[in-house]
Amino acid sequence: MNKPRETKAPTLPPPTIRFPKNGDEFPSKKIPVSGTSTLKTPAKVWVYVHEGWWEPNSQFEVKEDGTWEGILDWKFAMPYGDNSIVARHERGMEYSEDSAPVTFTVKLPAVEFILPAENEYANQGVLFTGTGQPGAQVTVVMADDVSKVLGEGPVYSGSDWAVSANIALEPGRTCVKARSRINNETSWTDPHCFFVRPPEPLIQSPYSGEVESRVEIRGLGYPGATLEIWLIGNPSISLGKGTMNEFREWKIPVQLPAGNCVIEAIQTFNGVASNPSESRTYQVK
Repeated sequence: MNKPRETKAPTLPPPTIRFPKNGDEFPSKKIPVSGTSTLKTPAKVWVYVHEGWWEPNSQFEVKEDGTWEGILDWKFAMPYGDNSIVARHERGMEYSEDSAPVTFTVKLPAVEFILPAENEYANQGVLFTGTGQPGAQVTVVMADDVSKVLGEGPVYSGSDWAVSANIALEPGRTCVKARSRINNETSWTDPHCFFVRPPEPLIQSPYSGEVESRVEIRGLGYPGATLEIWLIGNPSISLGKGTMNEFREWKIPVQLPAGNCVIEAIQTFNGVASNPSESRTYQVK
């Protein structure tokens, strides 16, 4: 438990904090600290939070040249955002007044994306995952309009987070950003870009079975996408292309070779291709 400092009169002059300086910013909670002293060994310098409490604190030896230095590593006791510290001398039972306080900022590190990976592919209902500072709140937004929030969630104790997109993203190259926030401190990632696939098209007719060589393939797809029918083989062969009508319907006349044929449909929107549709198998007369 923290205890108040002693109230007896100080008898030593205070040390000086030379670093950090007021307004400095640091990317981590390990803060280098140094200063000067008018005293010599065995005098010590205590550095602690500027709130009138002993703990947390760090003790440093005064060197022969009247300097002192070290690292503040207070972990959870040092919050992200603004922190203020002071220093005081101690020598035996004597101590000094506090030095002038120094206020600096510990910047909250930006979260990192794991999935979808940069320039990789994802479906429209994408799940964003990554790592960050435990306890932070993560908000994923569109990079070109941060007011379009795709979802938010916490960073768990294991440093992982997961946010599901609350809308179906438009197929094509997509860029998002993530904001993390804790203790009123906020950080943003750079834009994170990947490709969103359109959904798989649906072949409605004809059903699998016997068909004529010349046949019209019909189905449903994504509005504005281009459809292509493929005869599956080694290699696969394109049988024809078509586009959607206003009702998301498409039809493509094809010429099938005699024998057993397996076909699939793939649709492309904004330069990104879908996964193949469910296949249809025909016995061609």
